Amino acid sequence: MQLQELNGESKILVIRINHSNAGFFAYLTFVLNQILYCEEYDLVPVVYFGPWSIDGPNAYHDPIVGNNMWDYYFEPVAGYTYSDIQAFIANPDHPITEENLIYLEDDVMSYVHGGNPNSIYNYPYGYYTDLEEDADHWYARQRKKAHALIEKYVHVKKELLTETNTFIENHFANNKVLGVHIRGTDKGCATEAQHLSKIIPPAKYFPHIDEFIQEQPEAKIFLATDQAQFVKQVRAKYPGRVLTQSTILSDSQVNVFQKEEGNNYQKGKEVLLDCLILSRCSRLLKCTSAVGEYALYFNPALSSLDLNELYGRPNFSRKMKTLFIIEPYTFMRDAVRIFRNPSKSSSALFWFILTDYPRLRKFSDWLESTQFSHMGFWRSLYFLKKYISLVRHKEEIPLQQVKQMAAHAIKRKGAGYYSSRNAKGKKYLEIRTDGDPQAAFFAQFLYVLQQIRFAEINHLIPVVNLDHSYNYYQDKGSQVNVWENFFYPVTGMSSSELDRVDPKTITFLSRQEQRHLFLGKGDEPPVTYDNSTKEWWKDQRKIGARLTQQYIRIRPEILSKVDDFYLKHLQGHTVLGIHLRGTDKSTRFDGKPFEGPELFTRIVPPEEYFPFIDKFFDQHPEGKLFAASDQSQFITTIAERYGDRVTHTRATRSSTEKAVFDRSGGGYNKGVEVLIDSLLLSKSDFLIKCMSNVGEVAVYFNPDIPVIDIFYPHSIEDFEGFFKVQ
Repeated sequence: MQLQELNGESKILVIRINHSNAGFFAYLTFVLNQILYCEEYDLVPVVYFGPWSIDGPNAYHDPIVGNNMWDYYFEPVAGYTYSDIQAFIANPDHPITEENLIYLEDDVMSYVHGGNPNSIYNYPYGYYTDLEEDADHWYARQRKKAHALIEKYVHVKKELLTETNTFIENHFANNKVLGVHIRGTDKGCATEAQHLSKIIPPAKYFPHIDEFIQEQPEAKIFLATDQAQFVKQVRAKYPGRVLTQSTILSDSQVNVFQKEEGNNYQKGKEVLLDCLILSRCSRLLKCTSAVGEYALYFNPALSSLDLNELYGRPNFSRKMKTLFIIEPYTFMRDAVRIFRNPSKSSSALFWFILTDYPRLRKFSDWLESTQFSHMGFWRSLYFLKKYISLVRHKEEIPLQQVKQMAAHAIKRKGAGYYSSRNAKGKKYLEIRTDGDPQAAFFAQFLYVLQQIRFAEINHLIPVVNLDHSYNYYQDKGSQVNVWENFFYPVTGMSSSELDRVDPKTITFLSRQEQRHLFLGKGDEPPVTYDNSTKEWWKDQRKIGARLTQQYIRIRPEILSKVDDFYLKHLQGHTVLGIHLRGTDKSTRFDGKPFEGPELFTRIVPPEEYFPFIDKFFDQHPEGKLFAASDQSQFITTIAERYGDRVTHTRATRSSTEKAVFDRSGGGYNKGVEVLIDSLLLSKSDFLIKCMSNVGEVAVYFNPDIPVIDIFYPHSIEDFEGFFKVQ
C-alpha cells in the first residue's frame, strides 16, 4: 500500500498480540482484525509483536533475530515498522510523539477478535459459534475478506518467498501435488463447536488421497502437520510420494509453539513455509485450523475439502449414541466419584443428581430464557427454581430479589441477556446492579463503569437503571432509579425512556456476568508490590478515570455541598486525604469471612497511617488532614493524635462491625455522604487509601492525585519526597 505521510494529527494503532496461547496464524488473524479496526477509525496500523503478549510470552519471539517478531517474517503493514515510530518519537524535530500512539484495551482486542461480526474468523467461534447460514457460504465470506486484506497489507519477506519457490522448484517439478494439512497436538482442547475441535486422524484422509492419486497417478503429496507420528503413518501408506518441509514436530499433545525447547524463529518460519507451500498445491485436504485457512487466503482459487466439516458434524446415529450412552455414562461416573469422595456431603450428591444431568442443564438454560418470553407457566417455574437456588446458597433477601427479577422480566418481555450469538438487533445496554444485593454505593458505581465499558466495546448505548427495590440507597418518594438521584444519565437517555422503545432492542447482563466484569487486567490485584503491580494499578485507574470523566456527571446540589465544605475547611491549605475502612470489610452479611488474600480483606488500623501522616506534617506544618471513614472509632483516634489539623464530614458512621449501608432508612442521605467523602478525598493534594472503593473512585475523579496504597507493606523510606507539592 502507499506510504501514508505522518503528521502531528496522525493516530497510530500499535497492533499487539491478543493472548499468548495461540498459534502463528492466530497471531496473523489478530493483525488482520486490528487492521480492520484501523480502517474503520482512520488509524495507521503498526505491528509490534514483542517478547510478551498481554498474558504471557510470545511463542515465536527470538531476541537474536530482533525485538519485533512481525519483522522476522513480514514487511511493515503500512510502511512503518515499530522501530521507525520509536525513532520518530525520539527525534524532537519530528511531529510524532507518544500522544499519537493508541493501544487497544485488552477486552477491546478480545471483542475485535471474537465479538465483532465484521471481523475475520478462521472457523466459527465467538460471535459465529452457532452459524445461522450455510457453512460453505460463511467460509467463502471470511476468505474473501481475508484475501483482500492480505493483498493490501501483508507481504511476506522476500527471502522467505525465495525459499518457498526453491522448495517448489526442487520437489514439485511437473507433478500434480496434493496438499494435506493434519492438525494434532492440542486441537482436541478447543472449546468451540465439538465437531471442529476433533482431531481427524490420517486414516480419514486416506480415501481422499487415494481418489486424487487415481486421477493423477504420478501425484506427490505435500504433508504439513505438527505431529511426528502422522508423518510416519502417511509415509508408510504412500512410500516415495510424501514431501515435508517442517523439522520441528511434536510427539505429544503439547503444541510445537508451546514447547520451551527449540528455535522460536524457526518454529514460526516452518509453519509459514508450510502454509505458503500448501497454497501452491493443486488441491488441499485440510482440517479446521488456521494453517489450512491461510493457504486459501493466500490462494483463493485453490480447491479444498475440510474433513472436520465432512466428518465432524454429528449425524442421527451419533446424536443417539451421545443421548443414550455417552451422557448417561459420564453422569453416572461423576456421581459415583462424588459419592466416594469423603469431603463431599450427601447434599452435594443430591444437588448434582438434581441439576447436573446434561439434559437437565439444557432444560435449565432454556427455562432461564423463558423469563423474558410470553410463556407465563414456564416463566413462573423459572422464578420458583431461582428462589430455591437463592435460598440454597443462603443469599440475602431471596424473595425480594426474585420478585424484583420477575417484575423486570415482565416489563422487558422480548428483551434478553446479552451474548455474542444473539447480539443482532440489540441497541441499548440496560445497566443494572441487581447481581449483587449487598453492593455498597461505590461497588455499584464500579459495576456501572464496567458495564459502560462493555457497552462501548460491543457498540451499545448504555442506560443505567438501578430500579431494584432492595437497593440500599433507595428511599420512598425519591427516583425509582437510584442512579438518577445522584447522577445524570450517562448518555443523556433516562431509564424511563427505555420503557418506550422496542424491548427486542434492549439487552442486559446476567447476574453472574455483572459480577465477572473488571476494568483492568483482572478483578484481583497482585499481592506483591513491585513494578508490575504499579503498572496493574496504573492501567486500572487510567480506564476508570477515563470512563468517569467521560460519562459521570454528578447532580449540582451534591457538588455544591462539596464546594461549601472545601471552602469552609480546606481552602488555602495543603491537604492530605486519608480513607480508613472498618465495619464489614472482612466479613459478609451472614458473618462469614470474605474470600481472598488477607492483604486485601484485613482492616488497616489508624496506627499504620501515622508514620505517613507525620511525614506529611513534617513537610507541611500548616497542612490539613481530611479523614474519611465508616468507623467512628477511627475518626476519634485520628483526631486525638492530630487535633484541630483534622477535619471530616458529619457523615453517618458505625461503631460496630455492621456496615453503615444497612437496609434501615435514609438511603439517599447515606449515598450523598459517601459520595461527598470521595469527592473531597479527590480534591486533596495527596491521598492515602486502604483497599476500598471509596478511595479508589476518588482517584478516578482526580487521576493526577499522588496515592499511597496503605494495604501493601510499605516503608516510609520508600516515599522520600512523596509529599512535595509539584
